Amino acid sequence: MAIDSDLELMLRVRQGDSESFDELLRRYRAPLVKYFCRMVRDQALAEDLAQEAFLMSVGF
Repeated sequence: MAIDSDLELMLRVRQGDSESFDELLRRYRAPLVKYFCRMVRDQALAEDLAQEAFLMSVGF
């Protein structure tokens, strides 16, 4: 199985491929939540911010 680049996945997401979105979410959700958590020092808020970042990136 080939590992798709992030760019390839994002292009597929733009075409409506939900499996590519799921893969990007799997790859980056935890690191993004950790990053936001360090910034805001609130786990729940960090999770909300990460969700917003993902949704905004694909235009939902």
